[in-house]
Amino acid sequence: MSGRPGRAKVWLFLTFGLALLAAGVLLPFSSMPDRTSAYLIVAGVALSVAAGVQTLTTRERRPPVEEDERDRRIRRAAYACSWQVSFFLVIVMLFLDYAGIVGMSGRDAFALTFFALGITASAALYLLNRQGDVE
Repeated sequence: MSGRPGRAKVWLFLTFGLALLAAGVLLPFSSMPDRTSAYLIVAGVALSVAAGVQTLTTRERRPPVEEDERDRRIRRAAYACSWQVSFFLVIVMLFLDYAGIVGMSGRDAFALTFFALGITASAALYLLNRQGDVE
């Protein structure tokens, strides 16, 4: 596990992914439901693929670019914008649930908020980087 700095992380992802994959394959032989087995198999495959992609992309890694104050300000502004959009989304979901227009489970609301947080953070980061400096 010596060599590149991220090598230990790749091995950890690969080991954990293969362990989840093995547990998912062996789980139907126990008393657990089949759905749990499918979740473990998907998670194991995803972690193993992530380890493979990490290995392929680090072969020709460029030296890290130093981050300046402008980049930090842009990132802070993008994350703040993302949180504001997510809070607004939660308020809208609460209103829709209270009014009886849309009935959502807790899992659905959490997943929607989680994905909205990530998507708006990425979009705001992209747009603010294109804009230039933020105040």
